[in-house]
Amino acid sequence: MLTFSANNKILFISTLIVALLCFSTAKAQNVNVSSGIKLTNKAPKFRIAGKLNNRYLAERYKDNYHILDVYNGYLKLQSSKTIPIQSNEYIKKLWINPQQSWLIKLNHSNNYSTINALQLDDKIRFADKPIVIDTLREKSDLLNNNLRTQLSLDENLILFYTPIFENGSIKSFYTKVVNNKLETVASKYLTDNYLINQYFVDVFLLNDGSYVFITTNDRESDNADYFITYIKNGQVKTSVYNPIQDVFKKIEFEIDYKTNSLIASGFYREPKENKRDNTGASKLFVTKIDLNNFETTYTDIAPITESFYNKLTGKASETTPPQLYTFYINNIIPKNDGGCLVLAESYFKNEEESLNNYYFSVSGMNTYSSSTIYNFNDILVYNVDSNGIIDKENIGIIRKKQISTNDNGSYSSFYTANLQNELQLIYLDEIDNEGQLLAESIEPHEDSKNKVVMNIGGNEVVPIVKMSMQTAPNEILIPSMSRSKFKLIKLVF
Repeated sequence: MLTFSANNKILFISTLIVALLCFSTAKAQNVNVSSGIKLTNKAPKFRIAGKLNNRYLAERYKDNYHILDVYNGYLKLQSSKTIPIQSNEYIKKLWINPQQSWLIKLNHSNNYSTINALQLDDKIRFADKPIVIDTLREKSDLLNNNLRTQLSLDENLILFYTPIFENGSIKSFYTKVVNNKLETVASKYLTDNYLINQYFVDVFLLNDGSYVFITTNDRESDNADYFITYIKNGQVKTSVYNPIQDVFKKIEFEIDYKTNSLIASGFYREPKENKRDNTGASKLFVTKIDLNNFETTYTDIAPITESFYNKLTGKASETTPPQLYTFYINNIIPKNDGGCLVLAESYFKNEEESLNNYYFSVSGMNTYSSSTIYNFNDILVYNVDSNGIIDKENIGIIRKKQISTNDNGSYSSFYTANLQNELQLIYLDEIDNEGQLLAESIEPHEDSKNKVVMNIGGNEVVPIVKMSMQTAPNEILIPSMSRSKFKLIKLVF
């Protein structure tokens, strides 16, 4: 039997308390929340700009009025400054980069417009004189509305692109890539019909300065063609991609940067027997295309089986084959081995009318209010191996049920974080002031378990998870808007 002296007892208990505190600290989630900033009609919108020199930057803005909020590492607001802009200028992008950071603006004169950049230094000061990136002869209103930017995966390159009009129709597409020192990496006017006469679907800028445009000839058709335009070293290559079968909802595209390939995934729609049929998705497909030669690296199809349908819904299917009516591809995540993860999310909305509970009616008639109900529910995780084979027997199911009213689904859905070689989904369990922010590991071979990151009610925040930004390998920044107040949330895993 062990015995302790009084001093040894005190020492033992103290050591145990310290050990428990250390264990608790190791397991605890590190969360910082900024103070709230009241949003006004002058600047009602907001977004995270990035992280610069251990400071976190956010913008509040409307039209051509922009405010830059600067926070320290603990999200204490250090300063708020109006971004400098003249009456003949238009802000396009605040490009925050550890090497060089820039404010990208358009400057207009009577005959031409310039794409300018003001440097932002480590002390969050803007340079007095802009650097001219390029000059374009295009109407100011068209350029303000149509000029787009796209960052590379490593965020060291930026792509500018816009249609150039002549006599009311598109003459060409202007494209230019510059690095973080504003040196030109690529520049070209494109006149390919696959761009000029089509609808844009997606744009990718690769780390080597090459870029890809995905366009389609029909945004409404289930069997539309997709056109791949790949520009590298001044050479333009084009190819047509046809999914073969009718697509349910939409196709998602992603670049596998390691293999210089394009991944396409979506659901196939079950064929209709007649025009009145309301058919859903009966198969998932994944295709990988080598951008160097447009050859198909792999294609595989996973049917919605009866056993999987029963596992997902808890009941037998009413159709043969089983069909899903609310799922669409949300995200494709390339893996190091050449395979990928495909994440599908259930989403639908409906309209509801309710009788206004008035005691008296001036018109003598009942009046009704209309509401839009948004539903973002379960997530499916498909695992595709290095040979392009979908694991059809072990499809991950992450249970989620998010319901909101008249908010356009702004607070719903999820964010995928790559946390030190572990993928986690960040999402709200309920769209409510008393909800909880959850994190859940992606485990394709079994239903994963979630953990509570923070209780949002106690912090008076409602995170907009879809607008999150990863600012370090183990760090996520999330904006919040509640009761017209903007806040920042920092999670350290």
